[in-house]
Formats: sequence, structure tokens, C-alpha cells
Amino acid sequence: MLLLSPQNKMKTNWQTKKLGVMKKAWLVQWNFYAKNENKRLKQCGITKKIVDIISIRKTFEQVIDIAKDIYRRERLSYSEKVFLANYSKGKKRKNDFFSTTLLNTNYQTDLYKNYMRSFRDNGMHSPITEKLFDQWKKYPTYVTIGHNPTLEIRLVYNFIVKEDENGKEILKWDDPLADGTYKKEKHEN
Repeated sequence: MLLLSPQNKMKTNWQTKKLGVMKKAWLVQWNFYAKNENKRLKQCGITKKIVDIISIRKTFEQVIDIAKDIYRRERLSYSEKVFLANYSKGKKRKNDFFSTTLLNTNYQTDLYKNYMRSFRDNGMHSPITEKLFDQWKKYPTYVTIGHNPTLEIRLVYNFIVKEDENGKEILKWDDPLADGTYKKEKHEN
């Protein structure tokens, strides 16, 4: 059995100090779909990949609005911002402007379409419909806005913020995969 001295024990506790835990969260981050992603993000003036963590209690529509606001604030020129801010036409312009932006959700997948077809044909409580619904719930939920760089917001599980021995924050979470399993992810700030 390994015994730790009080000094080593304190250092070990410091290394694993949890600063925050969430069972589910919306993770907001920048992506660039090309080789050398981090280099390309820096060329775009993006220095932090993780932008925000949003409460799961926000509705999906609220999450999309937050994403649009972040994208507008960080990526649009002043003329584009003025175009969107026009009082009398702003809402219509915002819908027109962001309709050209790529927006993906798991509602566009074949799994969701099959679930809806089974719901319509077999009813809500049929074993087939319930099985498809359970599979669909586990499918990754995400929203992307823009194209290279792309702002991505996705649902993650077991989100933890820890502090290492140097006071640096480390983010860890489980990313759901389409087959119902999870991939462990880690980000150091």
C-alpha cells in the first residue's frame, strides 16, 4: 500500500480540485474544418476555442439565439451589424442573414425521420417507436453557425472544470456518439 506524506497528499488534492460540475451542458466552441485547425483559428483572430458553457435549462431556441449573438458579435463587420440592427427591418434582416448560415441539428438525421415515421405509423407507445426515440435521444445534438470558422454548440454530459497544480483550468466532458456511447474529451485553457 502506498502512503502519501501530508505534503504529497495536499499536492494530489490540488491537482484534482473540482471548480464546477454539470451533468449536462451546452458547450460553445469554434471549429475550423481544415488541416491545422488551431493555426487557422488564430489566423481568424480566434484565440480561445471554447467560447461559453450554457445551462441545459435553456430551450433549444434560446441556445440558437445565443449562438447567433456570439457569432454576430465575434465575426460580423460593423456594416453587417448595422444591417442587422435596423429597428424597422432588423428582425426580418436577421432571419434573412442567418438563413444563409449553416444550421444543423439532429432533427435532420435519418434516425429522427425513422422515429417520426414509426410514431405516425405505429403510435407513440409501440416498442419500435420507443426504441427509436431512445436511440434518437442519445444522438449528438448540435448547432453550427457560419463556415470556417464555424461556431458549434452541442450537448455534452458529465462536464467538469478542474484546476491543476499551476492554477490552470482543465475542462473535461463526455461527448455523445451516434451509437449511444460516449467519447471522453479534454480541453486545457
